Amino acid sequence: MTLRIRSALLCDDVRMEAETSKHILIGVCGTDISTSTRPAVFQARLFVSFETEGEPVDVDMEVAYNRINVHKMSVPPGFSGANAVIPLSIIAMEEKDLVLRYRFNEGEWSDPIQWKVRFADNAIELPPENVANIRAMLAEVLNQDQSATVPEQPVIEGQG
Repeated sequence: MTLRIRSALLCDDVRMEAETSKHILIGVCGTDISTSTRPAVFQARLFVSFETEGEPVDVDMEVAYNRINVHKMSVPPGFSGANAVIPLSIIAMEEKDLVLRYRFNEGEWSDPIQWKVRFADNAIELPPENVANIRAMLAEVLNQDQSATVPEQPVIEGQG
């Protein structure tokens, strides 16, 4: 069994072209995610494209920012490729890395793929009451089963 990640892209949104089923990636980030407010709350999508051969494979993807979240997916036999779209809700209180690692069939974790969350030089400092609300929202979400980093399971699509 061979499986490798072809690409992992962080973007604002991922849509599907109706006629051709091609993905449309909107607002693709480079290595930095720049925000215009301090702190920041934003939505993003992580688009991961796999290439596969042979037997089915189980994939674990670990996404970490406010906490670590492991998402499990299975790539069925006969797929030549698969894509996962992972929705992210990020509450950025400080500058640090958003990290993706993956492994196949319970093997070794990959080297991390990282994006640096940065505040723009001219970032607007939110009023203290807004910051207090964001801190409370973060604390509440981190104490629930769902996480502040990835509230939903990945959407998996494949090509047979």
